[in-house]
Amino acid sequence: MTITTYRGEKNIDLLAKRIFGDGLKDHPEWKDQLLRENPQLADIKSVTTGTPIVVPVDAVPIADEDPSGQLANNRLLDALDVLEVKETAKLAAREAALNQTATLAASPELTAAAGKDPALAGRIAEIAADAKLSLTQVAKDRKALQETLASARAAAAAAPPPSPPRRRPVGKVAANGTP
Repeated sequence: MTITTYRGEKNIDLLAKRIFGDGLKDHPEWKDQLLRENPQLADIKSVTTGTPIVVPVDAVPIADEDPSGQLANNRLLDALDVLEVKETAKLAAREAALNQTATLAASPELTAAAGKDPALAGRIAEIAADAKLSLTQVAKDRKALQETLASARAAAAAAPPPSPPRRRPVGKVAANGTP
């Protein structure tokens, strides 16, 4: 099964064109299959960006039907969208856990207990400092993720279409004498 994501296309025709590229011209039924597999697309205005879209198995065009390489480029962009959603969620979960740790370390109950035990106070201070340092790293990781994704998307957008494979005409003999 192939999955893509919704990127805010205004209507089903634009979404189908992005997913199937030029292959849609020869296979207009693919748009109907897309709607059958994804009933939420009937009201496309209510679909949120990043929503997974199932691409019907028998509607995936072969490479010869997309000589411009646009389909491959779209799949790369879809994979970047999925990566962004997953990694952003991981960073948000990590950040939430670190914030909770910092809040707990500064809580009045823990501060009172630490006041009675110097070793505990030292350990709580270490934990709080580690949480603060880790929060700084989460911010750096988030920035690095966004920069990497932006760079990859820009490279994908600027990539020239692949050239068609070169084939020797039938019946011709190569310079080395092989047919």
